[in-house]
Amino acid sequence: MNKVFIIYALLLFSIPSFTQKDEIQWGGEYEDRGYYSIIGESDNALFVERKYNTRLNNRNVDIELLRFDSEMEVTHGIELRDLEQSNYESIVTINSPEGLAHIYYQTSKQGEQFVSAQLFDHQSLRKTEIVDLARFKISKHADQTVRQDGNYQFSYALDVILSRDKTKMAIFYDQEKVGKKKRNFYQYCIIDINNRFSILHKGDFYSDDQSNKYLMSDRHLSNSGKLTYAIKRYVKNNGTEHINKKPAYDYEIHHMSGDSLEYIYDIRVKKEYLDKVVLGSDEEDNLYIAGYLRKQPWGDIKKSYLLSLDNLGYDRYKVVDEYSRRDVKKIQGKEGNKLDDNFQTIDIFPTNDIVYLVRQYRRRGSRNNTFNNTGFGVNRMNQFNDLIYFWNYEDVIIEGIGKNTGERLWTAINPREHEDDNTFSRYFITGQMELINNNLVFLYNEREENIVRIRRKENLKRTDIPGDRTAITMAVINSNGELMYHVIDEEDHFHIPERGAFISNDDIYFLYHHKNYKRFKVGVSRSEN
Repeated sequence: MNKVFIIYALLLFSIPSFTQKDEIQWGGEYEDRGYYSIIGESDNALFVERKYNTRLNNRNVDIELLRFDSEMEVTHGIELRDLEQSNYESIVTINSPEGLAHIYYQTSKQGEQFVSAQLFDHQSLRKTEIVDLARFKISKHADQTVRQDGNYQFSYALDVILSRDKTKMAIFYDQEKVGKKKRNFYQYCIIDINNRFSILHKGDFYSDDQSNKYLMSDRHLSNSGKLTYAIKRYVKNNGTEHINKKPAYDYEIHHMSGDSLEYIYDIRVKKEYLDKVVLGSDEEDNLYIAGYLRKQPWGDIKKSYLLSLDNLGYDRYKVVDEYSRRDVKKIQGKEGNKLDDNFQTIDIFPTNDIVYLVRQYRRRGSRNNTFNNTGFGVNRMNQFNDLIYFWNYEDVIIEGIGKNTGERLWTAINPREHEDDNTFSRYFITGQMELINNNLVFLYNEREENIVRIRRKENLKRTDIPGDRTAITMAVINSNGELMYHVIDEEDHFHIPERGAFISNDDIYFLYHHKNYKRFKVGVSRSEN
């Protein structure tokens, strides 16, 4: 049963309006089992990637690219078998002006690895050319390690991140330097996707020869192609978090522009612990560094920390905001003067006049299946690990920050808390965030009755276990912190996977999976504009 509701309020936020008469147009159902994700659109066509015959990681997976026409029916499909027979490892598939680009890397018999982009024509999915992106030689294949505090230990051989607008790509690789003393070091290469994958700049990343002294915290690639990363620098070369009950580390912000280091910014906090650092940038290349302060290592959160630097590395503002007991009750749902340590900053969305800080309660777990990530993710593509770490997600908290002042203006909450303790309902929450005309839009699965409970400020019962009846739900937050919900469509036994929604300039495309990923279908909701 399909139900399409009038989304009249979207007109108030200046984003495409979807009405009753422009309901979702669904194509036919397909019974090819696999994990599907939407890549993008071009000339009234939608492109989808299918992964199947998965064997725990991306090193052993079959991949098919599919093209859907304006009626949401498949017109072309192509498998990547020739690549898979030559030490092939998939990274990601993206859309570019030159065609669909499947990014992968291969290893030669001599131990040299190279990253390439296989291009496919938008109209026929015909293979056109292969573009070499990076070549390097490594001593071993290392895996990603995620520490308990949520920081990422970047110790793997290869990783790729994308800019917010997906026009730039950064490739990182673990290089072995040959000399009197062998040591490993990282290098990076910035690619301009919209300019025939030309190299913007490349250089050395941070050194790994003092891995006990440095810990990578976060990395960020701006839309202009500038690379920034934050490292935790320990006072002693032993990774010690504290000495005599005092913080034993500082943070360094490294900003790369061109082929060299543009500046290093030292962050020092006295008598408190700064952790969970996340980076973001705006269109003027101002940088935003968000984190939390606490009195003890691994302790509860007492204050939020926000630092903004201009494009030359000079302070714009530094704000330490203490959470009041009223804030804690509103955010955490219980009395207290501290927030739970599972409170994480998920992403930073700067706009013309406000910065959206998206935070969420996340509880760490792990699994072997790498293709059903949950919650609100970021543009990190590394999955070269048999054991992938994930988070169980709960309430989403959005804080509106004055772009030029750093002042916290308002707090909005998208409830995800449940009365029961069903781990599967946590596990299958899917979410996607988009910034449209200075408004933050969330797309995810939700039971329709939960929307009624949210409006009544009641606790949710359950969410979107595959096989349950769920609705495509849109939550829109404007710069005043007003949060409105819109149920777009409801479908029995289907749900949206992690990369199962795509917002274009005019339309919203949806990809629905049947329970256990046995069937799927694609639809589009067209705007009136």
